[in-house]
Amino acid sequence: MSTKSSTVTNIFDPAYDEQESALHDATALETNEALLNEISTLYNFQNDTERNLMNEYARHEDLEDAAGSPLEWVRVAVAQNPKLSQSLLSVLARDEEFVVLLQVLRNPNTPLEALEYLSTYKHADPRENERRHNISRLALSRMGLDAALSARLTM
Repeated sequence: MSTKSSTVTNIFDPAYDEQESALHDATALETNEALLNEISTLYNFQNDTERNLMNEYARHEDLEDAAGSPLEWVRVAVAQNPKLSQSLLSVLARDEEFVVLLQVLRNPNTPLEALEYLSTYKHADPRENERRHNISRLALSRMGLDAALSARLTM
């Protein structure tokens, strides 16, 4: 004997709770799948954007726009571009984010003036002193100066 599934409308019927629970689970599953798809799309967009900005054939205008982005990961990707102009590297050398500054220091096109600025880098937050010292030390190293000179320059 086959029983046909029907909608339970009596809220006092125990089957009503089971029906509502199943409906809730199905809705939650659809919502989770939609969120996962959206996250996947954003992740792919971020990866594609990073790849495009780090590409040596990226247009200067695109790099210039991206260097002013409020998103840290975008500025990091720009600073990693091997063909980035010295003028944009000088702009990024004044960034507030440590990871952006590290990428500026690692870029072989970073001009001497930017390295000199970073050698005396002081973060507005005193809790950032260790990071500030690391930035200064790396900048001096890129300029061919020793770390002992860092202490004298930052005093």
